[in-house]
Amino acid sequence: METPAIVAESGSLLMVRHGARFAVIERRNGRLYGLGKDRRDGFPATADGILAAAGTGWSDEATARARFDDAVARGEALAQRLW
Repeated sequence: METPAIVAESGSLLMVRHGARFAVIERRNGRLYGLGKDRRDGFPATADGILAAAGTGWSDEATARARFDDAVARGEALAQRLW
């Protein structure tokens, strides 16, 4: 089985790949978190943690890239408002 890998990173956001599937997760304080409205449990920063954080949020590369870019833009807009 292929090991999941980080393919893009911006701030706390990570776009990860596992085989032909892609997902967007967040890394904070050494823990990995899925993006979504449900309760967000933290997972260890390991290959298994990447898989657990991504959960059912896997998609094709174009969809994940669009989600990653949107999350990065929203994070930058929030940071600008806070400063």
